[in-house]
Amino acid sequence: MAESVPISASEAAVALGEPLGTVAYHFRVLHTAGLIELVSTERRRGSIESFFQATNSGWNEVASALAKLLALE
Repeated sequence: MAESVPISASEAAVALGEPLGTVAYHFRVLHTAGLIELVSTERRRGSIESFFQATNSGWNEVASALAKLLALE
């Protein structure tokens, strides 16, 4: 897997043109699933902005599970 660059939900929302709440929700889901990890935080405009990047192990597990599913068909 290529090296991932840390990004915040706010930055992703702007880049995708989607509401911050929607993107932040999906970041939480990905983080809970172990597919992204928290790498840093920064104080910005009176709040804390969290930066995440993809995890290799989480995505390797997804690829393995998909391979097993596809082999069953």
